[in-house]
This record gives sequence, structure tokens and C-alpha cells, in this order.
Amino acid sequence: GVWEWLFSFAAGFGILSSLFLISIPMQYTSISCSGIRQQKFNIKQKIFKPWQQVWQLIARRRDFTIFQIGFMLGGSGLMIMQPALPQFFVDILHLSFTEMGVAIALCKGIGVALTSPLWTRLFRRSNIFQLSALVTIFAAFFPIFLFASSFHISLLYFAYAFYGIMQAGSELSWHMSGLVFAQESDSSTFSITNVLTVGMRGCIVPALGSLLLPFIQPLGVLLSGVLLCLLASGYFLFNSRSSTFPEKSRG
Repeated sequence: GVWEWLFSFAAGFGILSSLFLISIPMQYTSISCSGIRQQKFNIKQKIFKPWQQVWQLIARRRDFTIFQIGFMLGGSGLMIMQPALPQFFVDILHLSFTEMGVAIALCKGIGVALTSPLWTRLFRRSNIFQLSALVTIFAAFFPIFLFASSFHISLLYFAYAFYGIMQAGSELSWHMSGLVFAQESDSSTFSITNVLTVGMRGCIVPALGSLLLPFIQPLGVLLSGVLLCLLASGYFLFNSRSSTFPEKSRG
């Protein structure tokens, strides 16, 4: 059908960005290799070294470990809901494509655009644990409003507005966490850890949601997401009060 052509066109259009990246001119610096021992490419080292660096960082930095656990809980709450959303929208809300488009594209975008400056101000005035606690509270409101939208469709738009608000804060917290915890040191390993943990969540949690869906139905899966997000928020708040923040690396 027409959807197959549209999806193929969208995929091809996205690949075009690679052509622009390839066309960017590179500046090469001439380096003398005399006296420098060249190392052979080691694929095993390329695969396992990032994992070793992440493990060493997690073992050394308790504050960053707390952040990762909290973010893992909150992110899992959002991801576990994803397999249930199509069935919830079709079987319970009976949404049209227009209603879904307005909710997802417009309302979520408005939430992101309007609250990004507010999140930035809050980021400057609070620590990242407190900020992340607020983010996960907003994440918990998303499925709650989805539940309520079965009584009135207008609440669906509030749900995705809250999702946009949450996403603005989540993006800020996630992207800035490496710089916050690294302080004056190199933040690359912190960023690598963020990417790896997101990948791990993406491989496991949506599949878990799909497995739970036949047994507890969409409402049960969405409720699981609420509980995980609230657990993440409580975890962040507890550690924002009981932990020294941020803890500088001694290694």
C-alpha cells in the first residue's frame, strides 16, 4: 500500500544526511611517525574496552551510579509502556490518525518548546538528582492522563503535553549529566556510560513489555510504567538528601 512507499521514502530521505556529512571537508595534520610504534587494529579491544571503562567508572563513582540506577528505572518506565500504546489507542481509545497526529506531534512539541527554558533555569538552581526526580514525576503523569483520556479525549492532549514537558527535562538531564559529574575531568566515559545503558534498556525493557501485554493487558503495562517512574522519582529524592552531591572523582 501507500504506507510502504511513504516509509521507504522517509528512510531514503533520512539516509541523505550521510551525503552531507561525507561532503564536509576534513583538516588533516601531518604527524611524524618516526619513533612511534604503530598498534594494530584490535576488534576485541574496541568491543570490550568501553565496557571495562564503564564498569571502572561505576565502581569508582557512587554518585554517578545512583544517577544511572534512577535513570534506568525512569527510562524503563517509559520504555515498558511502548508496546502497549498501539493496542491502547486502537482498542480502548479508538483514536483516528488525526487525533494521534495532533497529540503526538503538536502537543508533545509544544510541551518541549515551552518548558525547555524553564528546565534550564531549574538546572542551574538545583542538583541533577532533584531535577531528575521532577522529570520522572512528569513521566508518571503521562500514563495517568492516558488512563483518564478514556473518559474524555481532551485528556489525551494533556498526556502528550506532559510527555513533552518530561522529554525537555530528560534531554537536558541526560545530555548534561556527563559534564556535571565529570566536572574538570574528561566527560567522555560518562557519556559512553549513558549511551550503553540506554542501549541495554532498549534491548530488554520493550521486549519485557511485549511479554507482559497478553497477561496484564495494556492498562496493566501502563500501570507498571507509572510504578517504575514513581520509584525512580523517590530514589532520586532520597539520594538527593542523603548523598553528598556531586562527589568528585578521586581516581
